[in-house]
Amino acid sequence: MRNYTKIDREKLLKDYSESDNFKEVHFRSDKNQPIWKAYSIAYVQASGHYVKFFYKRGAPTCRLESISVLITLLDPRIFLFCHRSYIINLFYLKSYWTQGERIVAKTIDGDEIPVSHDAVDKFKTLMQPYIEQ
Repeated sequence: MRNYTKIDREKLLKDYSESDNFKEVHFRSDKNQPIWKAYSIAYVQASGHYVKFFYKRGAPTCRLESISVLITLLDPRIFLFCHRSYIINLFYLKSYWTQGERIVAKTIDGDEIPVSHDAVDKFKTLMQPYIEQ
């Protein structure tokens, strides 16, 4: 049985309401065509030279882009490069569970996203103020 740590999403949203999380995300190849408003991106999964965007609503979309380029376009206070293949929007986290040093984040839609060993400390630091008591 997994022991989930719940995240106080209301407090998280309130603390970051002044951020630039609502800006549009543009790419080198088509600067005039935004991919989407950043706040609507729940998480991103890399697969080879492509990234797959999972949104708050709607079907996922794929794009030829490097995840390392994409992370430079997103607000680092809200988007965490948590694994070599994943970027997560902290607004869409519901909880997370740990197993030893391993952390897996759970989105509000129930998707589970791994947090790499290298990102564990940053994840814990970002989430510490928002752990439900």
